[in-house]
Amino acid sequence: MKNKKKELWEEIGWQGQRLYLPEYTSKFRAVESKLAQSLTEAGFEECLFPKLLMFDQFCNLKNVVPRFAKEWSKEIINTEEGMSSRNYPKKYTLSHWQCEPFYYFLKNRKPHKTIKFFDKSGWTYRVEKDVNDYRLFEFQRIECVWFAPIDEAKFILSELMKNLENTLSNLGLTTRISIKNNEENDTKELMVRDIEVLVDNSWIEVVGFHLHGRIFIEGLEIPVGESFYTGCCGIGTSRITNIIFGLQK
Repeated sequence: MKNKKKELWEEIGWQGQRLYLPEYTSKFRAVESKLAQSLTEAGFEECLFPKLLMFDQFCNLKNVVPRFAKEWSKEIINTEEGMSSRNYPKKYTLSHWQCEPFYYFLKNRKPHKTIKFFDKSGWTYRVEKDVNDYRLFEFQRIECVWFAPIDEAKFILSELMKNLENTLSNLGLTTRISIKNNEENDTKELMVRDIEVLVDNSWIEVVGFHLHGRIFIEGLEIPVGESFYTGCCGIGTSRITNIIFGLQK
């Protein structure tokens, strides 16, 4: 999609960063609201997740899933020297997946029942090879996370795929489920699936699902029972909105 509607946004400073104007923002909020509603109807509860990671957290997560280390923002935010005496971390990095705080929540709370959260509170920053109107460095999305007994964790993923595919179809998009066996082999996850939508004879990923199994539970030494799994789902609200605008004549 080439942006022929300059009233929608203004590129600010560098490729992939935009100031979104009122017309776009109104459409974006409508799309976001419909997606969020499908999550609350599925029993997910909204939270507000932080978007900075302490650098030692980043290192821990990089060790758990090495393949994703290259996808994190390369920017490290350094606090001022004088702040170290106030017990501030010396380094932060930007959140890449948006779900990272959930695993530290589990580590602190040690839950023994199902938890289903989602966060739509801010920006995701990611280093992308190819930037276009669908793929940006700075974008909005909804991140869903869940912690549940094994069979329930699998059921949550399958139902979430159905609900979100139905919601996207109701938004006028043609969808399909894409199976990512190669990513499962790389990350040792139990299941990686995408929802893709058809745009100009090409399929574009707009939602990603991950059933981790016990990768984060064991890798971060989260003290919970052996019968629990975690999962996550990233919904590209910016990308979906851009596609809807692009399909309008």
